[in-house]
Amino acid sequence: MPGTLETDPQHLQPDKESKEYPAPPRYFENMSIREVYGDYRVLPGTGIVSDIPNGAPPDQFPTDEEREEIMKQYNLTNVGGWGNSDQFTGSFKNLIIYTGIDHGKTVWASMRPERKLLLDLAHTISGERPPLILDVGCRNGFLAKLLAYSSDAKVVGTNYDDHFYGQLPDTRGDIKLLKRDIYDLVAEYGPPRTSEELNQLLSIVNNINGPREEDWWRYLYYLDHPDGYVEFGKGLETENTQLQQLAANHQDAPVDMVICSHMPEDTDLTPVIRDGIHPKAIVFIIETKGVYGPYVGDYYSSVDADGKYDSTADQVVYFNPGYNYRTVARWNTFGRENWRDYAHFHRAERRGSEVVIQLRNDVHLQELQDSEIPACTWDFELKKMFWYHPYKDFVGDVEQARQDIVKN
Repeated sequence: MPGTLETDPQHLQPDKESKEYPAPPRYFENMSIREVYGDYRVLPGTGIVSDIPNGAPPDQFPTDEEREEIMKQYNLTNVGGWGNSDQFTGSFKNLIIYTGIDHGKTVWASMRPERKLLLDLAHTISGERPPLILDVGCRNGFLAKLLAYSSDAKVVGTNYDDHFYGQLPDTRGDIKLLKRDIYDLVAEYGPPRTSEELNQLLSIVNNINGPREEDWWRYLYYLDHPDGYVEFGKGLETENTQLQQLAANHQDAPVDMVICSHMPEDTDLTPVIRDGIHPKAIVFIIETKGVYGPYVGDYYSSVDADGKYDSTADQVVYFNPGYNYRTVARWNTFGRENWRDYAHFHRAERRGSEVVIQLRNDVHLQELQDSEIPACTWDFELKKMFWYHPYKDFVGDVEQARQDIVKN
């Protein structure tokens, strides 16, 4: 299927690697932003004009084999969707293909100030022993391996499927990648419980999550309407409160920190992490645009302006700290979706995702440890890329989060 590439010639080839940042012969330190979030051969969003006229029925759209042919023709590893050309430039009569970026290794690598803060927090909580960090839903284990690589922390990455684990090589550090169902983690990494307590807790979690996992989109729809979620989740407030009461009886959880990055939209892991594993700290990396944005933005805090518990503490809501935790810090971060924007517009903005840190109410810190961790090539590249939100503002936000953690 013939196609004509409509783009600026300067984007036909990837940029040459910068010589400004000498890369040491180590796996993560040597990794560029293109390796982390995906390279591009042509500018993403570029239109490859097909020979299919606008208004053609879907059965005339390219087959998978024809898509593969286009990708080979232009040395692409990924192509995006299809659209009428008038939506792109208005100057073509045929359908166009939108090019994309490679899949990359992760959706959130974190920048050095963020990694340092998370590791300093984990080490402060654990005291003299190396901290135990659980990365729930780690996919290929990129972040888990990066944290173990950068410190002496014991890091365990878990995913319901282990077929992604082969994407990355073995790296240094105390790291384990496990194939586990999230509910299995409650018994394996939660506080010591009797079999009766464990069965009771898991039964409540299943009662809470069951209806939403079957009809999650309707649950989220109701969240967008005042008091709608209460109607949809009628009767769950009592069970959710009971679940948190069961968790409050255990302050001897072995896990110091749980990290959950970009939780699936159709699965709320909050009760399992918060009340099942019951770690001393929870770190959510949350996509604040799309399905999450309108629904959970008001539920990060469990305490109102007068210092009293918010009325949502007993509600079943994504990322809700509930009665036993408090949100102590948050900041906007840079992820793969921002790299895609940079590839389009050549300017970097921090938007789309947010880091939220919650501490268990019995955890109070006077100051955080101050450790040294290695910098990576992508850290230097990102520092140069920031345009709309200057890099110094990003560093200031992370430093403010550091102060908020010990203040709250």
